[in-house]
Amino acid sequence: MAPPPGIDVSRWQGTIDWQAVKQAGITFAVMRATIGDFFTDDKFAENWQGAKDAGIFRCAYHVLRPDNDAVAQIAHFGDVVGEAGELPHVLDVELTGNQPDRVIQQRTFDSLQEMEARFGRAPLIYTADWFWTPHIGDQPWVENYDLWVAHYYWPQVQNPRIPAGWMGWRIWQHTNRGRISGIQGNTDLNWYGGTMEDLIAYAGGGSPPPPSPPPELEQRVGNLERWAAELDAWARDQGYDGIGPGG
Repeated sequence: MAPPPGIDVSRWQGTIDWQAVKQAGITFAVMRATIGDFFTDDKFAENWQGAKDAGIFRCAYHVLRPDNDAVAQIAHFGDVVGEAGELPHVLDVELTGNQPDRVIQQRTFDSLQEMEARFGRAPLIYTADWFWTPHIGDQPWVENYDLWVAHYYWPQVQNPRIPAGWMGWRIWQHTNRGRISGIQGNTDLNWYGGTMEDLIAYAGGGSPPPPSPPPELEQRVGNLERWAAELDAWARDQGYDGIGPGG
């Protein structure tokens, strides 16, 4: 049996039909929220709510800028995301910011500590061997954080290359050329390292987030009245005099 599939998305995927994504079998989604201490993904809020409404496990990721202060970065991330996901949030570590390795290492550790303090759960680390091993390496704190590893299987690999410090992976991003119903163009595809039961347990033992409640009756009536008024205004522009058939 294949492991549970997931996606990660950002503004580059445009507007996503999350119900179609759910029907395609996607079980979890990771959404870009922020970069550094200044950038907010303008599709984050829409994606966060859309995945919730579709009943998909969620978490958000922050792209670390080693040339920005760690506290300021995670404060920005926390302000944008605002809440924990069903899955732990993610620190994306793949940029140098033209900083020496000692600065990259310290900013990474400080950001992880800030995220855990903000959300009450150790974050995942997203990275790849080509970046992590030469710039950060086998730090004593690595074992405290689960790995989301990027290693694309072209033409085919059975297991990803694991960066220094870890023995295995929690999530594997295995391609950036995936095609999924509900998303136009390519998107990143991932596997969760376990069964669906394992994923549910990792999400706290609960079900995917319940969809938002439907609008209250008063709101729905108000919507209908507004639409009727707009339709009447349009019809009068077309020459309708407001008198029904037969006078």
